[in-house]
Amino acid sequence: MVNRNLAQALVIIFVITTVAAALVTFYAYQQPLERVETTTVATYSQTGTYSYLAELLPNTIYNATTLGPGEGRLYEPILSYVNITFDYAFSVTPTPSNLSVTHYVKVDISSQKWEKALTPDEAMGWLGLNTSEMAFPIFLNASSMNDIFKTIDVETASTSSQYNITVTPHIFQRATISGENVYEIFTPQLSIRFRSDEGRFIDITPLSAVNQGSITDTVTVRNAGVDSLRLAAVAGLVISGIALVAALALYFRSKPSEPRKSVEQMTSPHKDMIVDTAQIPPVTKSVVETTSLDDLVRTAEVLARPIMHYVAGNEHTFFILDGETKYQFKMLS
Repeated sequence: MVNRNLAQALVIIFVITTVAAALVTFYAYQQPLERVETTTVATYSQTGTYSYLAELLPNTIYNATTLGPGEGRLYEPILSYVNITFDYAFSVTPTPSNLSVTHYVKVDISSQKWEKALTPDEAMGWLGLNTSEMAFPIFLNASSMNDIFKTIDVETASTSSQYNITVTPHIFQRATISGENVYEIFTPQLSIRFRSDEGRFIDITPLSAVNQGSITDTVTVRNAGVDSLRLAAVAGLVISGIALVAALALYFRSKPSEPRKSVEQMTSPHKDMIVDTAQIPPVTKSVVETTSLDDLVRTAEVLARPIMHYVAGNEHTFFILDGETKYQFKMLS
């Protein structure tokens, strides 16, 4: 008969291992079998850069004849003219094929009250800007432009504190890069503002614009180890579950351990039949060992003989003499 305490310990152990296996299985099935990897196979950029050089009249504030970007405000009373240049660059890795670039330039002038789109002839005549050129120059004569602004103000019966010249190149870039067709539209806009809020000066911004792009390749990759993890987790769960069922079966089949009775508790119901003796149990031809005191009591009742009780240290011997046969039961206190 399996010890009930051992069976209980096995049930506890396999409950823990089964729960752990279930958690591992749950985790394993939360992991994706595949993942998406994205790699960059090509990068490209478009850059539009403006620069200018202003020719100045004799002046005290700068004591200089020219001004470039970042060197000071372009005050109109000391300004002769401004040369503005535009440069476009396209860079790409790796080298493209079927590369083509087309463009046009749109020029507008405006105030707070009116707006006008310039024709190519007007852009050339007023600003020296050839709208068909990619790297175009702009010749800005502040005095001439102010005359044009005032003429339109008279025509519109309006006045403004700020006038604007807006130059917007539209650059169409086509190329084949790493087998992919790329089509980009780039519009690096320049704003030339005639301001009078902090003195009369011309503000030219922004001087650069960048458009960046990339071509990526996306592939689906199998997550190595997830299949193995799932298989191992399920196998562990099945084995642990079977072991738990077996442990539960042993537990329910086992008898609960009975608390051990003392000598006094065992002899008390039969005290009228038991006689304490100091005599060592004699040697007889035959000895019958009983499995319990109750069995020995039943034998005494059948033989109608008393049960002798001999104590040696912590060993108790209960015996019955019937001729040359001795019936006995031994136990420790």
